[in-house]
Amino acid sequence: MLSISLLMILTGLAAIEPEPVAPERIDAAYRGLPVSSLEIEGVERDLREPLRSGLALAGRRRTLGRERALLFPETLEQDLARCRLFLARHGYPAARVIPEIRAAADGASVRITLRIAPGSPVRIREVVALRLPDEAASVREPRAGDVFRDAAVRAAADDLETRLRDRGYAFAEVQLRVETVDSTQVDVILAAEPGTRYRVDHVRVEGVSPDLVPLVKATPGLRTGRPFSPARLREAEVDLRELELFRQIRLDLVPLGEERLEVRCDLSERPPRTLTVGVGYFSDERFRLETDWVHRNLLGGGRGGRVAGRFSEFLQTARTELLWPRLWGTRTRGAAGLAVRREDEEAYLVWDVRLELTARRRLSRVHAVTAGIATSYVDVESRTEDPAAIEEPAGFITALPVSWTRDTSDHPIYPKEGSLTRVQVEVTPPGIGSVAHYARGEAQASLYRPAGGTVLAARALLGAAHPLSGSETVLASKRLFSGGSRSMRGFGRRELGPRDADGDPLGGEAKVEASLEWRFPVFGRFEAAVFVDAGQVWSDPASLQLADLRWAAGPAAMVRTPVGPLRLDLGFLFDPGEGESRRVLHFSVGHPY
Repeated sequence: MLSISLLMILTGLAAIEPEPVAPERIDAAYRGLPVSSLEIEGVERDLREPLRSGLALAGRRRTLGRERALLFPETLEQDLARCRLFLARHGYPAARVIPEIRAAADGASVRITLRIAPGSPVRIREVVALRLPDEAASVREPRAGDVFRDAAVRAAADDLETRLRDRGYAFAEVQLRVETVDSTQVDVILAAEPGTRYRVDHVRVEGVSPDLVPLVKATPGLRTGRPFSPARLREAEVDLRELELFRQIRLDLVPLGEERLEVRCDLSERPPRTLTVGVGYFSDERFRLETDWVHRNLLGGGRGGRVAGRFSEFLQTARTELLWPRLWGTRTRGAAGLAVRREDEEAYLVWDVRLELTARRRLSRVHAVTAGIATSYVDVESRTEDPAAIEEPAGFITALPVSWTRDTSDHPIYPKEGSLTRVQVEVTPPGIGSVAHYARGEAQASLYRPAGGTVLAARALLGAAHPLSGSETVLASKRLFSGGSRSMRGFGRRELGPRDADGDPLGGEAKVEASLEWRFPVFGRFEAAVFVDAGQVWSDPASLQLADLRWAAGPAAMVRTPVGPLRLDLGFLFDPGEGESRRVLHFSVGHPY
């Protein structure tokens, strides 16, 4: 058998394909055999790929590879009908589809080629929009001369209807007609019925306590006197959900006659008080206890309060704050808080008592900016024998923190698509009486892409810190660290980067991290992933060299829960140095990014 196979390869016989089999002979020849490949020829790529993905004979995607389809006469006929319908909807109603079926080289499967003769395309001779108001925009696409495509003309009708409603025609409708000119041309007619142009005259709020009614009516999308717009109404619903005061939000339109509309807000308040207690063990923090009590309407009008605490081996915090849901309009939330923070690390101990004022402005559905001012009393105790490594200031520090976020991800816990970008900067301005001055910033971007039931996730992070105004080093608690379940998984918590003579982490002033992870389901609530991480921390930005990056890779096992996945990550470090472990096991809750 080996000699025969070798002879076939040497003589090129393996490249000779059998003659194609006509569809009516499937019963006698290839009935029930798996389809090893399905190719489409005769049409451009932008049609070929979506056409192939909708055919049964192309098989079904699985987590690992693709499940082959089986060839039966009825399956082939159904796919041929799907092809003709698809091509007709994309401007080729006279297309002919000719299947060719051949035995694969293994003799146990078949290869199918669908050869398409598209014929002359049907083009749009003219696009006519009837009964449009003078101020309404014209039809954007398609244009005269374009190949007729069913989805494109339907999208044009929907787009025109949406734009009419956004201009105040609350109940506008657009009817689509396609009229045949000859075998190669059609006219597309969009007949608008705009109706009355409305403005919001009144807002009625039901189902909430009286102190919340002014807060609801102040929502930008519900302002009276403005032309009605569905887009503004959708924005108003988002704004109301952002307040976190309502369990149910329903906005209805009631015509009042004479171009006037009433927006009826049917709301249901959520319980104002929430107590959350959590206890767990994590590889980064080990034992952790945290509690959070919130009253969302403590002072009335949506003004709330919070008391929170957290305890772990390395970090202990206590915080109380007052919350304003409407600082400057409903899209700006404010908070005033007093917090006590204790960081207990191997190289230092820091006490931080902070008074902070912050404001968060939601610029759009995906963009938000947070800014504030914080005054702290800080006391630092160095635990390293190197006197120059960590300064020991004790006194007041005034800092200005600012952050910007862009979040287009489709889910806050289990993202499958979109991206998340965050930039954070904190500066202690020179000239203000502070015992330490510094500038610190981090920029992080995460990207999520679906891939046949799986998710590809990627992350990149850049960080920098620098002492200012006479300070010799950056404050110990503001330095950059790497290593751990949410960082570079080839190292334990904070183990990557500069160390003192005892091997304790000191942190640095420059950091680079990157990661790529493939997440896929296994069965039920169980999932898995494989990842590659890279990262490094340098003592100062001038010493940054990408050649110094450390690399690790490994698998992860996950169980889905309502609060996020329970994860076990096993990181294998490339080229471990003296005293470094080749394998590190991490246990955490939630995806690392």
